Amino acid sequence: MTVIPLRPAWCTVGEQAHVVLTWYSHEGRQLARTACGWLITPSPLDSRLPDAYVCITCTSLHPDLTAPRRDPDLRRGAVLPLGPQQPEQEVMEQATSTA
Repeated sequence: MTVIPLRPAWCTVGEQAHVVLTWYSHEGRQLARTACGWLITPSPLDSRLPDAYVCITCTSLHPDLTAPRRDPDLRRGAVLPLGPQQPEQEVMEQATSTA
C-alpha cells in the first residue's frame, strides 16, 4: 500500500467536498482519508461536480483552511480562494458573476 500524505486541502471526493488529509493507493485502487474520518473511494463524477455538497464536519474541523462558501439557491458549496489583499465580499461577487 502506498501512502501519500498531503497538506489538508479541500477536494471533491465521493461526490462531496471534503478536507482530504491522505491518499492511499493499493492494487490500483485509490482511497482518500478525510478530516471527518471517512476512507472514501473517488467517484467518476467527482471531476464534474464543481458545486458538490460540502461536508459540514470537515468545515468545522478545519476552519483554518479556505472555507467553502454556500450557494443559497443550490444549497451547495464551492471552495473560493481568499487572499489577504482581497476582502471576502469581492470574492463572493466574483463567484456569483462567473456562475
